[in-house]
Amino acid sequence: MEDMLKKENRAKYLQLTRAASLIANISFWIIVCTLGLMLILGTLTFMGRLPLEYINNASFSLDGAICFNLSDLNPALKQSVAASFFFTVSVFCFIYGAILYFILGILKSVRKGSPFIRENATRLSMIGYIFLVGAFVIGFAYAQIANIIITALQITSIKVSFQFNSAMFVSGLLFLIIAGIFRYGSYLQDEYDATL
Repeated sequence: MEDMLKKENRAKYLQLTRAASLIANISFWIIVCTLGLMLILGTLTFMGRLPLEYINNASFSLDGAICFNLSDLNPALKQSVAASFFFTVSVFCFIYGAILYFILGILKSVRKGSPFIRENATRLSMIGYIFLVGAFVIGFAYAQIANIIITALQITSIKVSFQFNSAMFVSGLLFLIIAGIFRYGSYLQDEYDATL
């Protein structure tokens, strides 16, 4: 009876990891494609080779609170804002794509039945470091694109200041702690395997 329950739990566990792997894999490739597209669009826009008609009625928001309308900008400013936007989205895609890459590696080893291996501890550490660096890079990218938009719209009464993303910073620290736990779990697994 107990063995049957273990097999049933193992089957549910494998089904969950397969679903998580599928979602992470699809998300990873969407992000990789978006990164490539944003780099191409940003480069073409920066070089002046992309017609600016596609942003004639463009408006967007960085944080969901303030919406910037770019329809009244002259073409040179539109080009600058559009290129900056594309490159900023590229930075976000790179950061989240790197995180998903390491998550896919973790999920692959979990599906094989060996989550507590040294490689997973390293992957979790890398995710932690990406979050720590991303906390500053994303804050800087937001500040840069907001500054470019505010300058282009000639708004003089607003100043943009850099602020790091505290949620990403704390997440990075948590991932480093979890990596330490996985490293210790890997050590215990090696010791257990050596005694058998």
